[in-house]
Amino acid sequence: MRLHATPEGKGLYERLGFVAFDETRQHQGAAFAAPLVALAKGERLRPVGRRDGPKLAALDGRAAGMPRRAALDALLTISDGVVLDKDGEPTGFALLRRSGRGYVIGPVIAPDPERAKALIGYWIGRHAGNFLRIDVPVASGLPDWLDGLGLPGVGTVTEMVRGPAPRRAATVRRFALVNQALG
Repeated sequence: MRLHATPEGKGLYERLGFVAFDETRQHQGAAFAAPLVALAKGERLRPVGRRDGPKLAALDGRAAGMPRRAALDALLTISDGVVLDKDGEPTGFALLRRSGRGYVIGPVIAPDPERAKALIGYWIGRHAGNFLRIDVPVASGLPDWLDGLGLPGVGTVTEMVRGPAPRRAATVRRFALVNQALG
């Protein structure tokens, strides 16, 4: 079992046997344009296609450490998506959907921080000046970059687990959550 605890709730969850294993920082604001990130030879960004669902769900499951196909399928019906494609195969993706005052970017799944920046930068560039929110693991290497783009950190939650921690793949990582309730 895992969850994201606010500072106010963390003590309660610790008393219930949960232990901290990660932190997530919420960034939000009206971002300015992000710098372009060069991709490697054979890589490109492209829109999510109708047949991408199963491959994106597999990437997401490996990065999250658990299968989330139903959640991802539901997100794909209400989100716009961009895929990081290498030689015809998806290696990452980022979704964007309307929420509250603007848009939420997430999940973002990528092989490394630079490619995550390319995916996130795509959405920031498309929605420069609009209110954006993104929740990223503190250890992702992205908080300072997001602060510099006009998306300051506004709060942190602690990812906690009761039982074994999820076993995430080493070749693909989660750089942004769907949201704090879904991870």
